[in-house]
Amino acid sequence: MRGRMLHIGREGTLVSQDYGVHGETFSVKVIGLTGEITTAKADLIVGCDGAFSAVRNSLMRHIRLDFSQEYIPHGYCELNIPAKIGANGEAEFAMDPNHLHIWPRHKFMMIALPNPDKSFTVTLFMPFANFEQIRTEADLLKFFDKYFTDAVELMGKEHLVKDYFKNPKGSLVMIKANPYHLKNRCIILGDAAHSMVPFYGQGMNCGFEDVRILDELLTEFGVKATLDEENDRALTLALQAYTDRRAKDIKSICQLALYNYTEMRHGVTSPMYLARKKIESWLHLLVPTKIIPLYTMVSFSNRPYSEAYARHHRQGWWLGVASTALGLGTAAGLAFAGWTQRRRFGEARDVLKAAMVSAAGSVQKLIQ
Repeated sequence: MRGRMLHIGREGTLVSQDYGVHGETFSVKVIGLTGEITTAKADLIVGCDGAFSAVRNSLMRHIRLDFSQEYIPHGYCELNIPAKIGANGEAEFAMDPNHLHIWPRHKFMMIALPNPDKSFTVTLFMPFANFEQIRTEADLLKFFDKYFTDAVELMGKEHLVKDYFKNPKGSLVMIKANPYHLKNRCIILGDAAHSMVPFYGQGMNCGFEDVRILDELLTEFGVKATLDEENDRALTLALQAYTDRRAKDIKSICQLALYNYTEMRHGVTSPMYLARKKIESWLHLLVPTKIIPLYTMVSFSNRPYSEAYARHHRQGWWLGVASTALGLGTAAGLAFAGWTQRRRFGEARDVLKAAMVSAAGSVQKLIQ
């Protein structure tokens, strides 16, 4: 999957946006998992039991563990775009399967991801207040006809109505905890330690990274599979190092995930956003070690989330400089055009004013 496919406006005009500057894609998938439920005693308990973790709840009774749980005002409902039947009678994708499809509608959005059976899993994200306004089949079809006309054609009205009223309206929760361990006896990883909203697609990746970093620290501190005093000390130090290193990264990715929801449902439609992304791509190609897009740092490298987040803000200065130069250059060009074609000066003056406002905004960001 190489990027996003935006469905803009009521008729769903398609606009593709690549994820990576160099055409990076995600090319690895999980093909199966196995497991069983067991009861056991252990010298070290590793809790990976999800957002509503029983291990974390037990841990809170033994240490001063900071914990927060926050629901955002938006929920979700899963829908479906079925496979279409091609001329040869075989199932085909109804849309390009190499994109995450997004219908950005500012205050809410809908996304679609391809499945192996050629269907798409569709998720509608919007405030619960909007869900509560849709009570009948007529309400639903009126809403979708207004905001997602092209999607209705892909889903089929009967299929849409059936899925919407059958499927639950889920909540979106953010959970943070710190510290993640108790001496050398227990540690929590994955959603048990950090549950984030799904909009950066990093929840599972972050959990896998937890395991990688813990494994590196166990090796660094020389932890062995033995029960003795020296190994207990090494394990205590390794788990403490994990909490110290990981806490700032978890805070950063939770913030990024929430921010990306605003970007997906609103920012991607903004001309200023598109211009900034284009400038960022150009600068990355010109000075690849100085300017690196945030998405590239987060999704296509092992750079710590906190470092990527901090670097993204530092790079804002250079992007501000480039945006200012672009705004001032545009203003100068429009002024020249207005001067040489005076009969159209009124029109040029209005566009010049808009360009100068844009440039002034960029300058203000630089000063701040």
